[in-house]
Amino acid sequence: MQDRRPRQNTEFLLHLLKNAKSTAELKGLGVDSLLTEHIRVNKAPSPQALQSSQWDQAVPELFLPH
Repeated sequence: MQDRRPRQNTEFLLHLLKNAKSTAELKGLGVDSLLTEHIRVNKAPSPQALQSSQWDQAVPELFLPH
């Protein structure tokens, strides 16, 4: 399944890389020696799952055993 927001995700990754470059320059490290070692992408929880957990927290007495 492809993501529905490839531009937003790409812009976020580009921002992250620019931030890493700026941090390296600020610390006096060589920008050419920067290396991306690992990237992990996890699937975000569905909105239905979030709504369900929020409901459980909002009304906990309904879910207590009698």
